[in-house]
Amino acid sequence: MAGRAGPEDQISANRGGGLPNIKSQRWSIEMDKEILVREWDCSAFHKRVLELESEGYTARAESYVITPEMDPETGRIIHLYAVEMVATAGG
Repeated sequence: MAGRAGPEDQISANRGGGLPNIKSQRWSIEMDKEILVREWDCSAFHKRVLELESEGYTARAESYVITPEMDPETGRIIHLYAVEMVATAGG
């Protein structure tokens, strides 16, 4: 799917010293009732978290992190938003 990257893409990008087309990346990693939400866009991040909460997931507040990264093409600092979401008993 265009515009989506998996954790392998991020790992290989970090090993290479740069980030691949960071403006269009969006991904979630699903692991047995846990989802890791990571977005470059703040609005898209919060929208995805709200969608998952409406489906019965709860955010793990201690996992919420904002990581500054530099866009290698422009030199501008951008931020990666991430949080773990866990399915609740009723979800």
